[in-house]
This record gives sequence, structure tokens and C-alpha cells, in this order.
Amino acid sequence: MAEVTTPNYKIRYATEQDIPEILRMVQELASYERALHEVLATEEKLFNTLSFPTSSDEKVRNKPGAAKTLLIVPRTGDSSNNNGDDTSQGGKEAVAGMALFFNNYSTWLARPGIFLEDLFVRPQYRKKGFGKALLQALARECVANDYGRLEWSVLKWNKPSIDFYESEVIGAVSTREEWEGMRVTGQALVKLAESGKV
Repeated sequence: MAEVTTPNYKIRYATEQDIPEILRMVQELASYERALHEVLATEEKLFNTLSFPTSSDEKVRNKPGAAKTLLIVPRTGDSSNNNGDDTSQGGKEAVAGMALFFNNYSTWLARPGIFLEDLFVRPQYRKKGFGKALLQALARECVANDYGRLEWSVLKWNKPSIDFYESEVIGAVSTREEWEGMRVTGQALVKLAESGKV
């Protein structure tokens, strides 16, 4: 479904061995979003909370409610790839970007969907269609599973991304006029949890 190989790239599910690379990309994305200081993720936390659909270990493969990660790897002919195949120096794949996502649910549609938590393409791989390819992979996953929606959030100041998402290439519709994102985290979350105790 989501996994695909083309002459220009390969999209595959991340494995446990990709955790250090996922963490680096989470940090790179947070740095771009001017929020690196907020990242509390570690390799151990990612291992304990991500799901790896192709793992042979049932516990690792089927963690309830866990997020999954798709990685995009450049293939032969990509000018950012120095040696002309899908590996970088040291024999490891040169990962161009990721889509980290999980299932959500719409009561109005009475169907699950996908919420894209992080879409990130490294700067040297941008303008090559990799972001679009990752979104297409998630759309295929939605269609194949009869999901109702593919949703994500974008920072209001990130005009290049908003323009890309709203273009005919992707066709996303902004809901920012209708809905306001809300979040409870950190000490406020602890306070809310404890406020109901009598």
C-alpha cells in the first residue's frame, strides 16, 4: 500500500534500526520550527512508542495506538546522492525524509483516518517531489483501508508549506478558520489530571 519503489526513490516503513535517523529528523524539524528546546524524544522513548509494521517481533509490530513512520530514500539518478544508488557513505541508506503518522477517528464519518504528525524532507532533497510522494503514500494507505481523511497541522507562519499543501498538487483545504487547535501538555496536563480527584 504505502510502500513503493520508483526509479527516483523508495518509500518504506521504518524499522527499529532507523530509530537514530528518525530522532535526528525530529530534531531537524524542531530546529526548523524554532522549537528544538521542546524536544524530549530519545531513542529509547521512540522505540517504546513507535510501531514498526515489518518487524518480526509481534510486540514491536503491533503496539496499540502507536505511530508509524514512512521513510523516503533517494534512488539512482538523484543528484543529492553521491554514489548513484540508494546508499550513502558507510553503506547506510541516505534517508531524504519521513512521514510520521497515526490513526485517528471521525465520529461524523464513522471511519478512521490518518493524522500526519510530522512531514519532513531534508533541505538538500527539497523541490524533488519527495514531500508529495510521502503524502501520496499516505493517501494510498487511506484509500486502501477505506479511511475517511488524511489530516495534519501546519504552523501559521510556514507560508511555503501552506502554499504547497493548498496547491493543486496536493489539494488540501485549510480548516484554520473553522477550528482552532488545542493542546494540554506538561504541568498543565498533570494539573488537569489531578483536578478531578476528591
